Amino acid sequence: MSVPTVKQRLAALRHLFDWLVTGQVMPVNPAASVRAGKTPVLDPAEARTLLDCIDVGAVIGLLEDLLVQTSQHIGLS
Repeated sequence: MSVPTVKQRLAALRHLFDWLVTGQVMPVNPAASVRAGKTPVLDPAEARTLLDCIDVGAVIGLLEDLLVQTSQHIGLS
């Protein structure tokens, strides 16, 4: 995936979470500090371990799960 594509997809995720913060769905934007080329990439086993640790019984856990799964799906990790 090209660098501009990665940057565009990261920007979309940051904007989504900015919108959730503005709507008071989330207290902070978990993607605010993520930058292309500066954030370590997870291999599939590490991503699965991370997903298994998320408490999806809470709203914040569902949002964390969404962030990780979206980044896996669009090739950011």
